[in-house]
Amino acid sequence: MIIEYFPIAVCIFAILFVFYLVYKVNKASFAKDKAKEVADEIKKGAFAYLKRQYGTAGLITVFLFAILWLFVGFVLGFAFWYILFAGSCFVGNMLLFCGLGFNQG
Repeated sequence: MIIEYFPIAVCIFAILFVFYLVYKVNKASFAKDKAKEVADEIKKGAFAYLKRQYGTAGLITVFLFAILWLFVGFVLGFAFWYILFAGSCFVGNMLLFCGLGFNQG
């Protein structure tokens, strides 16, 4: 009975740990001038990378959705699209907001 709640407890712990790490990063002091410029360039590059990844993932999933819809059916095609594209967007956004979007001073 208790084993059924173990994954939920682990997920809650992981989410709380992520919030702790985000808080710790936001609280850390940030170097001035040159380091800020480098961090801004890295952030721009990360946004460009994510934009390119979302575009590519979108095209591939739409193509695979169409193929699955034609050969298997709409429900399986839509389920595949939802799991692959929406899931990747969620993970990408979490990385973006938790890892790259912290306040730089």
